[in-house]
Amino acid sequence: MRLKAHKIQPQIKRKRMLFFGEDWNNVFEYRANLTSCPVQTCTFFQQSHNPENADALIFHQADYDPGKVPALRRQNQIYIWMTLEAPSIPKVASKLSRKQKKQADNLYGYNDFFNWTATYHHNSEVFIPYGRLESLNGETYTHTGDMYQSYLADLDQTDLPNTWTTHHNRTKMAAWMVSHCGTDSGRELYVKELRQYINVDIYGKCGKLVCGKNHNDEFCYTDVLAPTYKFYLAFENKVCQDYLTEKVWLPLKHGLVPVVYGGADYSIFLPPHSYIDATHLTPNQLAKLLISVASSPREYTRYHLWRRYWRVSSTLPLCELCEKLHEEDSTRGRHYTRKHEKDSKRGRQYTMRKLHKEDGTSERRNLVSWWWKVNNCTTNYPYDHYVRPPEPHPPDNRTFLQKLKDGTRLLAGLVNAISLS
Repeated sequence: MRLKAHKIQPQIKRKRMLFFGEDWNNVFEYRANLTSCPVQTCTFFQQSHNPENADALIFHQADYDPGKVPALRRQNQIYIWMTLEAPSIPKVASKLSRKQKKQADNLYGYNDFFNWTATYHHNSEVFIPYGRLESLNGETYTHTGDMYQSYLADLDQTDLPNTWTTHHNRTKMAAWMVSHCGTDSGRELYVKELRQYINVDIYGKCGKLVCGKNHNDEFCYTDVLAPTYKFYLAFENKVCQDYLTEKVWLPLKHGLVPVVYGGADYSIFLPPHSYIDATHLTPNQLAKLLISVASSPREYTRYHLWRRYWRVSSTLPLCELCEKLHEEDSTRGRHYTRKHEKDSKRGRQYTMRKLHKEDGTSERRNLVSWWWKVNNCTTNYPYDHYVRPPEPHPPDNRTFLQKLKDGTRLLAGLVNAISLS
């Protein structure tokens, strides 16, 4: 199925990109075409009987099957490994079981197979965020420029606009839509403690409330959450660098204030006062902050002020893919491998390794270890690692004798209580 054909720009050879595999419909949903790209001389395909004719093939990690790769591969073809999921297998390859090693092959491909990566992490050749902010005039969100400075100045104003007065009529504090009840991030433990201090309505498999088939259903945000709740718990299932998913972008898009919990540096992606960061707060501290903001119309309005400047955009970066393929050295690419760099094994038959060695531009990476390293994931709150500093306790400065006396007094009190009962 041909996705989109665009007007050919003169003197630039058209590039053909094939999204290889079974079903890419969920990836293309709500995505933009190339009509506004600076370089438009690319054609994207979802199906092709001759994949060897494409300039680049994109493989989705979730659906990648090493037994169903093209039989032929031209030497200058770019194979792109694409994923929007954080890593979820052990870091040390030597400790993998046979089943896990087979799983790793399915996720990361064979030796010398991929040239580029396309992920949510900024260190990938092609950066594919779950969402992004763009200014109301279409410019990309940055921390520089007059618009950002104007926004910071507006935050300091005492008289804030009344554009979002309807938001103050929301009657409930926070909602959480979730389908995975046991996660690496330990978010469920954080929320369990948080609910001791404030009310959190839980939708999905981990709660008693239901809305749609999954938490991405548009009407859940427009008809259920936005009219009712002031805050949305945008808690990630993994705490990994740059892993900022639709859990953050959807509530932002639909008028809620996200309470974020994850491994991303949110200040890079979002302006101040557009979110509340729970990773630096204990559940008790977070509850106090939410109560304070919710009870002050002026403070709550500050968390919507960014909407006067930016909007949420969820687009597949086809522009970046097209432009990168047209770069002068794009057919060389980086080489991702499953072997150690000094391994002399050639790998797959249709490799680009020899081409790289001849022209001196070789840069090989172990895809598994690279993906783990750049994500820098931390797991299992609160058992293995605290995402944020635990709540401080005052030091116990009592002497040993004082502790002994206090313990004796407590024991005597318990004995007396039992005898009276």
